[in-house]
This record gives sequence, C-alpha cells and structure tokens, in this order.
Amino acid sequence: MLIEQITKRFKKKIIETKIEDIKFRWEFEDFFDVLNINNFLTMMQHQLKVTYNFNQEQDVREKIILIRDSITSMTEEIKDIEFNIKEVSKLDNLLHMFYLEIKEIINNSLITYLFYEKIHCSVEYKNNIYDTEDFFKLKLMLFKENLLKHSQVFIKSLNRADQSGYSF
Repeated sequence: MLIEQITKRFKKKIIETKIEDIKFRWEFEDFFDVLNINNFLTMMQHQLKVTYNFNQEQDVREKIILIRDSITSMTEEIKDIEFNIKEVSKLDNLLHMFYLEIKEIINNSLITYLFYEKIHCSVEYKNNIYDTEDFFKLKLMLFKENLLKHSQVFIKSLNRADQSGYSF
C-alpha cells in the first residue's frame, strides 16, 4: 500500500529532547510501532536513574499503545481515499506531519510525564498545574486532535475536480 511505502523513510532514528536541562534520548522504531517499548523503558530507566516496577512498566506500555492506536486509526481512515497520482506529495506531507506529531507527543508528553512522575511533581502547562496523569491525558487528546486536523487539511487539499490522472 502507498502509505506503507511512504512511511518506510521514517525508520530507526535516535531522537533527543531536553527537559529541565536534562537530555533524553529515545529510538524511533518505525511509523506505526513508534518505538520498541522494552528499549524505551530501558533507556528511560537509565536516563532517569530509576527502576520501574511491573505496574509502572504497564502504565508506560499502555500509554505507548494509546499513541500507536491513534496513529493506526488515523492512517486507516485515509487509506481508502482515492486521489490523483499528482497529489502523492500531499499524502507524503500528511504523513510527515503525523511523524512530527509523534515526536512531539513522545518528547513533550510521554517523557515529560515520566520525568515529573520520577520527581513526584505536577506539570505546569499553559499557566495551569496538572497532575502527571491528567497532563498526559490532555496531551494525548491534543495529539489526536492534531492528527485529525492534519487529516482534514489533507482531504480538503485534494483536488477532486481533476480526475484525469491515475488514482490509487
């Protein structure tokens, strides 16, 4: 499928982010899996100098699965859309925007969540104080909304009037 072909370019990459002057690194695995959960847990434990218990690991796993499910859901919705071959760059742009949103939610939501969980503090976001769990829920909701907005822009951008080219 075309989406899988385009997303192949989003593979194995070490990504860095910074929270409170502390650098964090994680490995982007691929577009749909996002990251290897076990590797991510190991990296975060090492960087945060903490050992997660079973419940904490499960919590992180569930959050990553929620992120994965959001990505899968949005890509499933656009898979069946027919568009002109000349508009493949628009699909590429949409998937690139999804990729940026994925990095954003990992860097500025999941890792932020883990950092503030470790130091047992609430998170300040847009002049509001959030419990770490509420912060992640808010950021996940914003992530889903952003994916939806990008999808809507993509759909609107498709030139429905020009059906003379090849469709996928």
